[in-house]
Amino acid sequence: MEVIFNIYDPDYHSITVKFISDCLYATSKELPDGTYRLTIDGISTPAGNYTATYSAKDSYGMSASREINFEVLPNHAPVAKKPMDNLLFERLGQTLTLNIDDYIYDEDGDVLSFVTEHTNPKVLHINPSGNTLSLTSLSYGMDDVIIHAYDIKKAEAVFSFSVKVREPDAEADVYPTQVTDVLKISGGAQAQTYISIYNSTGQLVYEETVVTDAFNPAKIDMSGLAPGVYTVKVVIEGKQTVRTVVKL
Repeated sequence: MEVIFNIYDPDYHSITVKFISDCLYATSKELPDGTYRLTIDGISTPAGNYTATYSAKDSYGMSASREINFEVLPNHAPVAKKPMDNLLFERLGQTLTLNIDDYIYDEDGDVLSFVTEHTNPKVLHINPSGNTLSLTSLSYGMDDVIIHAYDIKKAEAVFSFSVKVREPDAEADVYPTQVTDVLKISGGAQAQTYISIYNSTGQLVYEETVVTDAFNPAKIDMSGLAPGVYTVKVVIEGKQTVRTVVKL
């Protein structure tokens, strides 16, 4: 914050001006036009009430002073307004623009700065510009995105989301291929998913219909099954996927 003061002698005598303050980050400077600029660094100053005083004395010993009381309010960290949904991209080169103001709020009205990080840059390109993020799919796979928002005092808010890029006509994802306990199965968009699992002799050992999507796979407990090779059949919206997995 800056305030300009005009300090003068009505008799046009020369004057000496002194400035004192109990705020370490309040400073004064005489400007070329003879006025004085009071500058208060509110970023560095702890919250609280302070006083600054200008004292002026002329060449005949006459003096006057002006006391300025000011308050530095406490800073409020930005906060996440709402969670960010995970994003499914179903083609390469698909672009989506996000307005970060929809997800982050700062009570003090500070202009926020943003730092983005993600786990798989080969999958997603992130282009920040002001308060927007432009996301472009580059290759098939999964990427986890974290957005750090900082206010003027570097107080932070964080929100995160995951991005999955897959072909719309791709077969179901069945993983891992070597299973110790839990087998995961999913498609793309949310859909009814029929799952059946057969042992090496063709006997049905598991059957269920569940709702899955790219970020919420079916989780099948195979810990009780004997080690060996199993055939997994998945049907999503009439399309069948057949995979072989090994139970360790």
